[in-house]
Amino acid sequence: MSSSPAPPLVEAASLTRNFDTGRGTLFGPKRYVRAVAGVDLAIAAGETLGLVGESGSGKSTIGRLLLCALPASSGQVRFDGEDVSHVGPARWRALRREMQLIQQNPGTALDPRMAIGDQLAEVLDIHDLEKPRDRRAAAMHMLHRVGLAADVMQRFPHQLSGGQQQRIAIARALLVRPRFVVCDEPVSSLDLSVQAQVLNLLQDLQAELGLTYLFISHDLNVIRYMSDRIAVLYLGRIVEIGRREQVLGRPLHPYTRALLGATPIPEPTAPPPTPQISGEPPDPASPPAGCHFHTRCPLATKICRTVEPALRENGGRGHQVSCHHDAGDNNLVGACA
Repeated sequence: MSSSPAPPLVEAASLTRNFDTGRGTLFGPKRYVRAVAGVDLAIAAGETLGLVGESGSGKSTIGRLLLCALPASSGQVRFDGEDVSHVGPARWRALRREMQLIQQNPGTALDPRMAIGDQLAEVLDIHDLEKPRDRRAAAMHMLHRVGLAADVMQRFPHQLSGGQQQRIAIARALLVRPRFVVCDEPVSSLDLSVQAQVLNLLQDLQAELGLTYLFISHDLNVIRYMSDRIAVLYLGRIVEIGRREQVLGRPLHPYTRALLGATPIPEPTAPPPTPQISGEPPDPASPPAGCHFHTRCPLATKICRTVEPALRENGGRGHQVSCHHDAGDNNLVGACA
């Protein structure tokens, strides 16, 4: 993992995405879900930014917005300094070589009717990479890089294990030599032992190929292992962002602290040091006023119910939090109850 500062490769500014959910009643107004609400972030070349949050918080939507696979309702995406928010078809196709996606379920990402070798060669054909006679050799070389034997070229997806399928998905994404890869829950469907192998593989390939990752997961242990920096997402908004040791070592937002308190640890010797949240996230089509987390927050006060907090630096060195209170102060738990 990268530790030295580098210029941003991928940036988002006030990124928003709304989804039309139709009308609540026959003649009522249209309802919109704001899946992503004004997100700002920057990912430096060579680093891994971990994006964590509950299901439905907007993690995958942000990944697809950054890949330009989904148009933004407003805001801007920049790749290597270029505004790519509204590029034409020719530029978009060229960007596909620069930015790739590793999906959560490789079984649905692979064509069940094609042999693995044909699928990998097809990727090179689509992007006009390598000479036609060299494409299968290039595919076989990439298979070797991800730890698979040459005989996999002749097999079909249903003949492979889940871990092998995910390695194929990684190989296919990296065949086009991208610079930025969105890893969308790439190990959530795998056994724990296989998870570790795939995570180590992703780290090795990042170091070898100089890749930049947005790593999406709901598992804080996976995020802890993979990330240089971590962004915590709640209802389409980043509520905390900073270096891994900042966010996990001194979490400032009550939602981050609750996520950490709910993360299983081996042989716990004491109860979680942070109050637990309860209930479900609010309806994203009708979010509460003020801080969207106040309906579940043990620290909520009057200002939380009326004023939405801005993302501000608190703790120094790039550690930012969206909270009206100093949630890193344990004394506030009793004061605001």
